[in-house]
Amino acid sequence: MKTTKKLTAMALIAILLAPGYAWSATDPSIEVTVLTPGEGCLDTEFNIAFGWLNETDDISGGDLVAMIAYDGLGVPIAADWSGGTVGTPQVRDTQFGDGLGINDLTARPLTVEVYDVVAEPPGGWNYQELYDFILAQGAPLLLSATYDPADDVAACAELPLGDTEGLVRVKVTKTFSDSREDEVDVHLSCNSGLPLEQDFTIAGGDPGGVVFVVTEIQGEDTVCEVTESGGPDGYTPLFNDGEGCTWENVTAGYYTCEITNEADPAEFTVTKNWVIEGAVRDEVIEEAQVTIECSSDILTIHGVDIVEPDGSVSTNLSGDGASVTVTVDTTLGSTSCSAYESIYQTGVESESDCGSRSIAAGGSSSCTITNTVFFEGIPTLSQYGMALMALLLLGLGFVGLRRFV
Repeated sequence: MKTTKKLTAMALIAILLAPGYAWSATDPSIEVTVLTPGEGCLDTEFNIAFGWLNETDDISGGDLVAMIAYDGLGVPIAADWSGGTVGTPQVRDTQFGDGLGINDLTARPLTVEVYDVVAEPPGGWNYQELYDFILAQGAPLLLSATYDPADDVAACAELPLGDTEGLVRVKVTKTFSDSREDEVDVHLSCNSGLPLEQDFTIAGGDPGGVVFVVTEIQGEDTVCEVTESGGPDGYTPLFNDGEGCTWENVTAGYYTCEITNEADPAEFTVTKNWVIEGAVRDEVIEEAQVTIECSSDILTIHGVDIVEPDGSVSTNLSGDGASVTVTVDTTLGSTSCSAYESIYQTGVESESDCGSRSIAAGGSSSCTITNTVFFEGIPTLSQYGMALMALLLLGLGFVGLRRFV
């Protein structure tokens, strides 16, 4: 199978001048081939074979080398790494195309770069975080090669030839913390350049996402930002894990924006009522222990964070109309909550509508437990009644005393 490789002058200079090259991995090589032909360009499977001679012990007796590949518009296509025993040659094979790459090819040619990294990258291959990790190390560039897939697959000639000057591409992906697949609207705004599209509708969980393209970026003070609208209630969008999807001093390049809609906590409120029949309220212990149980962690009670949250919490409620409100985690989906009481007063009839109920993200529910106290037989006087009775008896005593005097 025909393969096209072209070493750039900058890559060769980097190889010769990279700091510490004498003890870095040596004899780098890059070869790109067609592995499994497809009906078109995007369903053709390609293979990148990058090789080197292990020269230094970076970690556990091995020399670490990493590879990234991007297309003619700077879109990340592949990322991989490996390590081997010092003194031995090594070749690592990495496939892309037909859904195997980080993204599909959008333009020609493909650029492959091999770096002599020293920090062990995360495991796996061909995902954006690995690609970013490799670049962030600032490791010496061992070799760079370009490959035009149209040389081997005629259908790839339909891909445009990339021109990255003043060109910005922003890939946006969307997930919900509870795996919902609702659609939301995403918007890209830049204070310079010509966007091909400014708005897309994207579904949660779509791995492909959408890609914004902005051309003719002018100057070095362009600011671009991705925002979201139209999402379901009860969720708060989190952009790039809290780091945001706003970029300053944009001139060209490829950016990623991962939006995660985190489910807001649910609220559950329990109210405690007392009904006193045939008795003075002071004679009743209007207090009960209320226990709330939920299928997910209870995060707060009375507005105070729970240090070690779990699915159950208890509190004492005193007085007629007392209530307690808890917030409950719904990150992984709706929660189910219920409540029951333990009372201290005898002769109490309890009525409750606090059975289990489902509460959605950001939703709320409430229930009431009503205790009715009945007194039968001779009523017992309260302390005020006893005082009044004592005064009456004292008055009768004075009257009786005067009759005998």
